[in-house]
Amino acid sequence: MNAIGFCLTLILAMVILGGGRTKAALAIVCCMMFIPMSQQVSLAGFNVYSMRFLGFLLFLRVLARGEFSFSQMNTVDKLMLWMNFFGTLVFCIRSDGGQAYVIATSLDMLFGYFGFRGLFQDIEDFKPFLLAMVFPMFLLSGLVAVEFVTHHNALSIMGGLNFGWIRSGRLRCFGPFQNPDLLGTFGASFMPLYAGLSRDREHRNRCYTGIFLCLWLVFACNSGGPVSSLASAMIGWLLWRMRSNMKKVRNCILGLLVMVAILMKAPIWYIFARMSQVTGGDGWHRSYLIDVSVRHIELWWFWGMPLKDTADWFPYKLSTTGAADIANQYLVYGLRCGLGLIFLFVMMLTKAYKLLGLAMAEIRSRVEGVTTDEVILWAFGVLLIVHVVNWFGISYFDQSYMLFCLQFGALVSLSQAVLDNPPEPLPENETSSGNLGLNLQPVGEYEIIQ
Repeated sequence: MNAIGFCLTLILAMVILGGGRTKAALAIVCCMMFIPMSQQVSLAGFNVYSMRFLGFLLFLRVLARGEFSFSQMNTVDKLMLWMNFFGTLVFCIRSDGGQAYVIATSLDMLFGYFGFRGLFQDIEDFKPFLLAMVFPMFLLSGLVAVEFVTHHNALSIMGGLNFGWIRSGRLRCFGPFQNPDLLGTFGASFMPLYAGLSRDREHRNRCYTGIFLCLWLVFACNSGGPVSSLASAMIGWLLWRMRSNMKKVRNCILGLLVMVAILMKAPIWYIFARMSQVTGGDGWHRSYLIDVSVRHIELWWFWGMPLKDTADWFPYKLSTTGAADIANQYLVYGLRCGLGLIFLFVMMLTKAYKLLGLAMAEIRSRVEGVTTDEVILWAFGVLLIVHVVNWFGISYFDQSYMLFCLQFGALVSLSQAVLDNPPEPLPENETSSGNLGLNLQPVGEYEIIQ
């Protein structure tokens, strides 16, 4: 860790411990944006990255201030605990090395998730954070623009990667991340939230700025995965009018996938190779990875397999690991601990969607018309779609894990807050019906969109 990294980490640590909830969340995001994972020190056999250290401080802060209590855990919280406990236990029993890494990454996930569960206690807590985040994201976008023009990563002074990867004649920017896809993921995942909050006329201009910056980061990364994730987000917003009939939507999606599987000559997972012809990127790798993993499922389904044993799965392999490039978050969990860990992961996401749906239904049952709170909760559902689609093309292996912890922890907290503290029914003369519009009228804690 150099002097700049040390000073920035120290400043952000003081903000986390002494600042309000919005400032503490912004401190973590600033670390994510401006301090690459190469800023680290070795302590007792563990690599202590700036992000890892600050995530631990965040967890201590919410416990010390009583901002989160384990006695209030819901089903999603318990599944998060079980997923990490099960994954760590199985790997440590099975593997003959790498236990310290898996233990540390599991703790990172838990500290980050429960830390953000404590910071965002209701929707009104999250709005100021999202609006304030536009300013550091503007700075990050400027640094990425310098990299895009000069082909030199301005964050290389902090250990940022400076490989100069070119695809189709255009640079793939890294920013603070260890892969261009993860820079694009950062932008693609926040875009739905700014789109949702932009329904609020008071904050519309800043939200539009946030949307533009998110799109710029996706463009600058020059990766097919984030572009596909953005496309899925757009589809998610098109389904807004069907929000009270999502069971029908799910059945239609399932039927469509079955039809596509019947019509395709290749297995359905080769749809990623077809999509990459439009979005760009290495869709063939993603499709073939699933194909070869299915063909070798007997080697890993029970409790995973050593990563080095995948070296012959592709004509090429990663020089850093000597193994195949497992660019799929679901398969990363499967190869680490078998189908059991994939099941827990998918179950956690399913329960999160159910919690989100219950919260939106609660708002609709108490308040007539469309509220900004319901729109924001829907935006979180779209955000989760972005991650679910993106995980078929990459795994989160640097500070991106904290990105997911932030957004997923906020999703669970805001949904639970609505269920624990439902809005009061509005007087008949103050209610409104109809679909999304632009005229906002504040009514108590909620805003009705006419």
